[in-house]
Amino acid sequence: MKLKEAQTTDEKIADSVAKFYADPLGFVMLAFDWKNDPQLHVVKLLEPWSLIYDSEWGPDKWACEFLDDLGAYIRANKFNGHDPVKALRMSVGSGTVSASRLWQRGLCCLS
Repeated sequence: MKLKEAQTTDEKIADSVAKFYADPLGFVMLAFDWKNDPQLHVVKLLEPWSLIYDSEWGPDKWACEFLDDLGAYIRANKFNGHDPVKALRMSVGSGTVSASRLWQRGLCCLS
């Protein structure tokens, strides 16, 4: 019987991130240390997301809704990373420069 080789750190990270291919909000909640980084303690995570992710802190309500909608689109179109799907157009208006910069960084993490 052949023993399974141990995963490298990069492989473990890739496996963790891959679980969120259709759950962008789940990825954002995983990627940032909402619980321990005081710089992220800006917005109280609202229900139902605070219950789903067992977190006091997280993205704004509009960002949670946007990411949930994006995930729903990915699931509805059965996006698999290989076969083409219908293009998606979504937009967000931002009232502050800092909010839009944070949003751009979040989208970069998702791509």
